[in-house]
Amino acid sequence: MKKYIYSIFVMFFFISCSDIIEVPDISSNTVNLVAPADNAALNITTLTLSWETVEDAENYQVQVVRPNFENILQLELDSTLTENSISIDIEVGNSYQWRVRAKNSNSATPYTTYSFANITEVPDISSNTVNLVAPADNATLNITTLTLSWETVEDAESYQVQVVRPNFENILQLELDSTVTENSISVQLEAGNTYQWRVRAINSESITPYTINTFSLE
Repeated sequence: MKKYIYSIFVMFFFISCSDIIEVPDISSNTVNLVAPADNAALNITTLTLSWETVEDAENYQVQVVRPNFENILQLELDSTLTENSISIDIEVGNSYQWRVRAKNSNSATPYTTYSFANITEVPDISSNTVNLVAPADNATLNITTLTLSWETVEDAESYQVQVVRPNFENILQLELDSTVTENSISVQLEAGNTYQWRVRAINSESITPYTINTFSLE
């Protein structure tokens, strides 16, 4: 009899626990997409998709296609994550749709779908000029660690910087060859030499010509 009563107690205990830890049904909830806004026209190639969190959701499934879900030419992204944002690279001149649904171990919400387009081509900067700032052309310096700087170029994504000894027509030593996103860089050189340095601006579509200056170190 005691064994029978104990079995009933255990059964009710597990039933009660099951009721307590039941995962909520979120299938009637909606995922509110935040950015980019629906039908946005963008001029960037890297963007962050974001949405509001859903109560009791454990993760989110995010999909991006080109051009839309009714006529999928390319599946750009299909990812499940616990955060409420994700970054993605897109190509210029294309239309996209993205959608998100929230999920837990018991249920999933419907997808919410937005559209966006990247309508702006990356500008051609090949006719631009990089204006070198310091050191000035033909400067004579008495330091061995110096900062090379130049003006930024609109629509440039990076800059290639080179320093040689003594000049680019007769290179005895390549002192520096670096690509940076800033408009300055430090370099350490030997005294008693003449150097040339040059910079060109770069984006994903084009490159400016190099601009060259000369300097000497005493």
